[in-house]
Amino acid sequence: MSDEETFWLEERKQTSLDGDKVNRIDMKGTAGPASRDAMSSSRPSSPSTVFNPAVQDHLFISYAWENCALADWLVRQLTLQGYRVWCDRFMMLGGESFPNIIDKAIKTRTFRLIALLSRHSLNKPNPRKERTLALGLSREWGIDFMIPLNVDALKASELPWDYSDLTYIPFENWASGLEQLSKLLVRSGAPRPLTAAQGREFAADTYLPQHVV
Repeated sequence: MSDEETFWLEERKQTSLDGDKVNRIDMKGTAGPASRDAMSSSRPSSPSTVFNPAVQDHLFISYAWENCALADWLVRQLTLQGYRVWCDRFMMLGGESFPNIIDKAIKTRTFRLIALLSRHSLNKPNPRKERTLALGLSREWGIDFMIPLNVDALKASELPWDYSDLTYIPFENWASGLEQLSKLLVRSGAPRPLTAAQGREFAADTYLPQHVV
């Protein structure tokens, strides 16, 4: 694994509450350590792009390290449906690595940002930066660019005030949550560039021993 690819996972691991080790999955490679803040330029730059669904064909998973099991599961499930999904724990089919400059990837290559909202992720710096950028893009582009998943059944009083207008997908039950998410992505016209065979291969390979570090 290259230095560039070994970036994000260490940051997630180091900022977890208890520092316990969690298996890192190298889905035809995983994206790994360095310093996530270095990669994302420490703060999201101000939105200044035009939404272009012809180019922005990825789904971006924003999550806290403690919710990595759900993030992994979502990547596999959405990939099986034909979506290209960016998550810092994985490398995509064909050697496509997780992007080095996060805010640029969100602004220019991402169709929707899927935010896993949990008690862990609400105050973590990096997920918060990603959500702040996504909300800014939503206002600039006039679309619901961020799709929030309510992982911990958070109450309105637990959420930031600027999230009050968002529509959440309940995700305590993963199966029913995925069903609602899938319907929303279809209604939104999210691109599905992967073939069924590619999606199956990608998801299956993540379980092979050589891809578990």
